[in-house]
Amino acid sequence: MKKGIIAVDQDYVLAKLTEKWLKYYNTIFNDNLKPEDIKTWDITKYVKPEAKEYMLNILNIHKFYRDLEVVEDSKRVLKNLSIS
Repeated sequence: MKKGIIAVDQDYVLAKLTEKWLKYYNTIFNDNLKPEDIKTWDITKYVKPEAKEYMLNILNIHKFYRDLEVVEDSKRVLKNLSIS
């Protein structure tokens, strides 16, 4: 039996990326942006103008992904998909 590949989005599927991303952004740019303030896919529409070009760089900070909060039940669901 040939094994398939499962592609999974990270943000709010496996991990709560936006919370940590905004924590870094708020610290660096002295803002108070919250996840509920983001209404569309393009987060740069909600940040300070001077931060726009740096938002993706935050995601490249060394070890950024190591301690992301995991979405409840995502590990169980992904494991079940991988052994199906």
